[in-house]
Amino acid sequence: MSREVTNRQLVMILVIMLATTAPTFLSKTMAEATEGGFWFAILVTGVIFSLLALLITLLQRKNPGKTLFDHAKDAFGPFWANVIALIYIVFFLLALIFITTDIVSMVSANLLLKTPKWFILFFTLAVSGYGAAKGITNIARLFEIYGFFALTGSVILYVIMLFLGDINYIRPLFVKEDLGRYFGAVWKTAFAFVGLEIITVIPFAKQNKKFPLVSVISTLGIALFYILSVGASIMMIGMEEIRFYKYPVMTAIRQIDIIQIDFLQRFDVVHLFVLLMGANASFMLTSCGGVEYMTKAFPKMKRIIAVLLLTAMAFAGGIFASFFENFHDIAINVLTYYMIFTAFIIPVLLLIFGRRKRNAETA
Repeated sequence: MSREVTNRQLVMILVIMLATTAPTFLSKTMAEATEGGFWFAILVTGVIFSLLALLITLLQRKNPGKTLFDHAKDAFGPFWANVIALIYIVFFLLALIFITTDIVSMVSANLLLKTPKWFILFFTLAVSGYGAAKGITNIARLFEIYGFFALTGSVILYVIMLFLGDINYIRPLFVKEDLGRYFGAVWKTAFAFVGLEIITVIPFAKQNKKFPLVSVISTLGIALFYILSVGASIMMIGMEEIRFYKYPVMTAIRQIDIIQIDFLQRFDVVHLFVLLMGANASFMLTSCGGVEYMTKAFPKMKRIIAVLLLTAMAFAGGIFASFFENFHDIAINVLTYYMIFTAFIIPVLLLIFGRRKRNAETA
């Protein structure tokens, strides 16, 4: 089995990790923060994170076949490498708790009304644990399939919404006087790119020189996908009304009514199916990220033990989170601040100190 990831697999991994769960609530956030200038804030955020993706992949390309933990071990030694691994373990654990509890709440409210949330959470984490046990490179081909169907299905639904919606709901598209407001919304938009750190556990092939470029294009493409999603949702519901819905995308899709397709009246069920396909893959990837760092930091720990431990902590965290009505907002703030370290500070430090060490060795 190959221990590396292809360009196509990298694209789909990023699509799954970023673009499956964020659209469920992003349109509400953008309507509150920017109104018609949502596209500008998302695009600026996409450019910033594409540069961060470039930073991480350039770090990975310095030592082909190695992950960020290996770079940290070479640059700082085993102790600080383990500290960095613990930082990423906590990050992926928090991300797993957030996305699973959020999707479980949506499924419980829209599909499995009588099923206990704890049971849905347990089943969801069991599936993610299975993927983590296999390893990211071993199930990357599966992500190609999941990512393709999730992305294609979502794009089709959003395009339909564009044609049925009212463009006046998103006008004016840009107000010069609100430029400061748009830039201020970048911070709130940043959470939509949580998960970019999955690149840090992907070993890149030496002969593949396009990984940095692919990561940049993929991240910018995801930003455009977000613009499509937010714009389509607002055009169906309205700029003011969308702020009152917890899951505005579901509400917008329910308003799709095409007489010519009278046999398919529940487009929201189609969207849920597409969403769950991508979300399950996202759970697997997030679990993989945590497990990879756990097995690196604790080399004597068997992978299956790491999977069970991470899954148990995520389940306990999900149950605990259910007692807080504002857990969604708390998690967004915590993970956004956390990303400053996991997506920026740590990769920058590794690039700087790694270069110094190589220069010292060649001197």
